[in-house]
Amino acid sequence: MNSFIKQYLVLSLAILFSISFEIENSIAQVPSTNGLQEFITAFQRRDTIKIASYFSYPINLSYPIPKIDDENECISRFSEIFDDSIINQIAESDINYDWNYSGWRGFSFQNGLLWIDERFLIYKVNYLTKVADSLKREFLLNDKLALHESLRDFSKPKYLFGFNNYFGRIDELNDQTLRLVLWQKGTETQLTKPDIIAFTDEFIVEGTIRNESTIFKLTDFTYEFSFDSNYPEVTISKDGEVILNATLTIYSW
Repeated sequence: MNSFIKQYLVLSLAILFSISFEIENSIAQVPSTNGLQEFITAFQRRDTIKIASYFSYPINLSYPIPKIDDENECISRFSEIFDDSIINQIAESDINYDWNYSGWRGFSFQNGLLWIDERFLIYKVNYLTKVADSLKREFLLNDKLALHESLRDFSKPKYLFGFNNYFGRIDELNDQTLRLVLWQKGTETQLTKPDIIAFTDEFIVEGTIRNESTIFKLTDFTYEFSFDSNYPEVTISKDGEVILNATLTIYSW
């Protein structure tokens, strides 16, 4: 056997060993699904108290519905999160077909309808019950009345947030463009005329976890927002040079 063949065989074996190791390592990193089955069982039993213990609090609901801070509040406002439809879907779900493991993101149910982490705690629900939808409409009306009159013409609020010396919000307008509004902190209410207003039609929704990002441009300034569920942040640039990068504090209405 000549040296070339020996080198080829050694290289091939090394590649096969590396692939095998990576496969075994990735399999080992997938957590046990025993906890997932217990999670599903809670829905099969319609055990509201048990289900409430499966949340990572606070729970941020669809804006502008106020967040849910703890288990007791979750139980009393349960119909804002779950209804018979989604309860039955989870109760009848098959671990092998309806749930997907996505590494550090945890498990997703039906392509992102629900997300739970590796502790089997719910951290994101992309579902709107009829009760929540009704509340959303009511809060939306009150929200508009609490704004400066020049800002009331929009279809729905997206985000309410703060960073550094600013307090702001992003709303979706009737033409589906987005509007950024910023007030300097210290402003007493949103009834005050804002310091900054910008518009954009750039809006990106990433993957099944549905993290959102958007970019606003105003004269020499660019405002880049990333609403990652774990690390929401804003980057502000002037003439292409970053002048501020800050973590966003997301508020509920």
